[in-house]
Amino acid sequence: MPLSNITSGPSINLALYKASTRKTDNAASNTTSQNQENSVQISDKAKSISDTENAQPSLKSRINALFKEARDEGSFITFDSSKGGEWLDLSSFTDDELGQITNNKEGDFSKDLSIYTQAMLAQRVKLSLEPFETAIGYGNFQGEAKAIRTLYSHMSQNVRDALGWTENMVETAEKSATKNTENLGDFNIKSLWEILLEAAKKGGLSLQERDL
Repeated sequence: MPLSNITSGPSINLALYKASTRKTDNAASNTTSQNQENSVQISDKAKSISDTENAQPSLKSRINALFKEARDEGSFITFDSSKGGEWLDLSSFTDDELGQITNNKEGDFSKDLSIYTQAMLAQRVKLSLEPFETAIGYGNFQGEAKAIRTLYSHMSQNVRDALGWTENMVETAEKSATKNTENLGDFNIKSLWEILLEAAKKGGLSLQERDL
């Protein structure tokens, strides 16, 4: 998600002080050059320290910290509840971060963790689409199709890849909804947005508030 001025004296003195001036100028030049070098080195070091202090912890370090915290409390993280332990709390991770862990492009995470984060994303999708289940029960798929389109348009590519959502899948859902609800009125897009925002607050997929 990069970068000495030495003023001579009057010309009348140049001949008289030629030797001493050359010596003085060389010393001044060397001192200036050394100061510049030190200045650059200090600046680079300061920048490095600043970057380190401001850098966000990596996903791997954050995950490791959760495992360590569980151990420090005398427990352990599990992906199989039959073996005891506790589930990994990923509620503080964004949708995109869960997508990155699921896709595991750098091979930093275990297969169990990748499967787990994919399940967490799927759960967020379920919570987002849950409000439209009643309408589906009455044969109205329009609201869900529009919700899927809205969620898809706000997803990062990491999330799309993790869930296996594609433009073709979304279009298929929209065509199916249109075919099955031809005689129904258009779904209120403002209401849809408010529903999805409310679902996001309850643990659904995140959306950025904006005017429609």
